[in-house]
Amino acid sequence: MVVRTTNIKSSKVVSDEGMNEIFARIFSRHIKELGRPEAMVSEFAIFWCIAWREGNNQASISKLAGVSQKTVSRVISNLGGIEGGLGWVEQRVHSKDRRVRLLYLTKKGQKIRLGMVHALAKLRDQIIAKEGGVID
Repeated sequence: MVVRTTNIKSSKVVSDEGMNEIFARIFSRHIKELGRPEAMVSEFAIFWCIAWREGNNQASISKLAGVSQKTVSRVISNLGGIEGGLGWVEQRVHSKDRRVRLLYLTKKGQKIRLGMVHALAKLRDQIIAKEGGVID
């Protein structure tokens, strides 16, 4: 018997809704480790948009994440360095326009991102092993 291995597109393995759930679980674990029992998918989306596009402003992150600027502002407060925030994200003043705040991960945020990248890689390996193929 010949077993044929084919490339599997991630969209065929897990639906978008399923991917959101997977991402939310990965993100939730890290938030729970820091004493925060609830995690919202919007926090995950905004965190990743900042992580992969550091130096963007809130309006750009809002468009990338597909959420309102008000949501971005709230999430930045939750993830930021202000009192009660997680200290994962920092805001820096734009060099040419002091009204604009640019978003960056802190060292703590970079550590969290790295943990999530490893968790996603592990998940990818589990999917490949389960499906017997390769994800493009």
